[in-house]
Amino acid sequence: MDDVIASLEVIPNVDKTTIVLNQFPDLHRERVFWRFATDGIPAVGTVDLERGSVLLIRLDLAESMTLEDLFAMYGTPEFLSAIVNTGEARWLALRLLWPSKGIAAGHVEVLLGAAGSPIKVSPRDAVGEVIYFRPEDYEQLLDEKDLFNRDRSSIEDTILPWQGFGVVPQTEFRQ
Repeated sequence: MDDVIASLEVIPNVDKTTIVLNQFPDLHRERVFWRFATDGIPAVGTVDLERGSVLLIRLDLAESMTLEDLFAMYGTPEFLSAIVNTGEARWLALRLLWPSKGIAAGHVEVLLGAAGSPIKVSPRDAVGEVIYFRPEDYEQLLDEKDLFNRDRSSIEDTILPWQGFGVVPQTEFRQ
């Protein structure tokens, strides 16, 4: 953990005054949180440590990157999950997965169309967050809700091979 904090303190765009350590003893985890010093973009990051080892790094990009940018860096994803949550509002939680590379990326947006209407994914869609992890930890992260905010049993059927941009298969959950 001290190494993580020391590393953050030398990264130019990290606001050193925002580095905070949170401990979760029941999970045997610690989380280091920080904000990036940016002009008006509220980007943040976290590093989760489990028993002293880095488990994942999460960067909230405040939608400063597009899917096209992300694909240029990492190639096309292996899998996609599109979950539509319905309730007072209807919103999409999109998750792109590169398990063999240890990368997950997310995008959330409010949907204005009627329930059941097709959802299209475009290269220009913004990326809300990117999560980096060791590929060998993928199954554990699914089990512990680190990649999705849902139980594994409720999301397994939503994880499908990437088929390209355009209309994507979706699963609706009522809130």
